[in-house]
Amino acid sequence: MSILVIFFSCKAHNIFYRSTYTLDTFDIKSKRLELSYQNLSTVPEGFQVLKVVRVLDHSRNTDIGLKEVLQSLPNPETLELFI
Repeated sequence: MSILVIFFSCKAHNIFYRSTYTLDTFDIKSKRLELSYQNLSTVPEGFQVLKVVRVLDHSRNTDIGLKEVLQSLPNPETLELFI
């Protein structure tokens, strides 16, 4: 039981297992954003509000580059996982 309590209180659990947002649902409080398989060709509108995003799944969007996405984020250095 004590292992479970430690696991739920650790930072990684809060980042990697909290709500995942999509293009339709993300907002300023989003920490985990799922953009995979969206056929993105440009950076989605509103990315400038993603100040606390920690996990970004950008996989299978071959028409938009990593550099473009990172430059559109206000704090790209805070990303802990970029897929």
